[in-house]
Amino acid sequence: MNTAGPPYRNVIFDLDGTLVDSRPGIFAGIHHMMGRLGHDLPADAELDWLIGPPIDEAFARLLGRFGDDRVALAVATYREHYSSIGLFDVSPYDGIPDLLDDLADRGQTLLVATSKLVTYARRVLDHVGLTDRFAGIHGAEPDGRFRAKGDLLRHVIRSRALDPAATVMVGDREHDVRGALANVLAVVAVTYGYGTAEELRSAGASVLCDEVPRLREFL
Repeated sequence: MNTAGPPYRNVIFDLDGTLVDSRPGIFAGIHHMMGRLGHDLPADAELDWLIGPPIDEAFARLLGRFGDDRVALAVATYREHYSSIGLFDVSPYDGIPDLLDDLADRGQTLLVATSKLVTYARRVLDHVGLTDRFAGIHGAEPDGRFRAKGDLLRHVIRSRALDPAATVMVGDREHDVRGALANVLAVVAVTYGYGTAEELRSAGASVLCDEVPRLREFL
């Protein structure tokens, strides 16, 4: 594990649950998809666990509860709705724009690494006006490359020639933590997103942050 401390030269952020609250748009897309596939999903169903993992894995688990294996159809149906409607139902967490400006002013390189399709990630960041804060936006490719956070971070490190000892990953789910540790990166886990403190600690996170303003202390 990376044992260097802040300030880090490079800061890699997850997107959903870390920079932006995308729950409303994602949940609307999931409910739309399940209805189109003929399943009755309660309006108050707990769905936070679906945000973060690769979409095909998440939908396979969800559909499995209904004895349905139409994962590819589910993904296509969800993306059709999300790309035209749900993608825009999103907002930055309070304090994120100021935090990004402060880190950039300190000379730190800011990057995004998300399991969301990279085309969607760019559109989300454009929509909320954050794109210009980042030196690079990285995500899953349509052909399935970089869908796993560990593979994605490995690609980011290599393509950007980053020094792992000078780099930290900030994320809200176990996949962010495990992906960072697999690439010998420091990790700051945030609990204001979609993952619980228990989940993040079990994945190996030792630094947890419960609000955006405190992130400055760890980066």
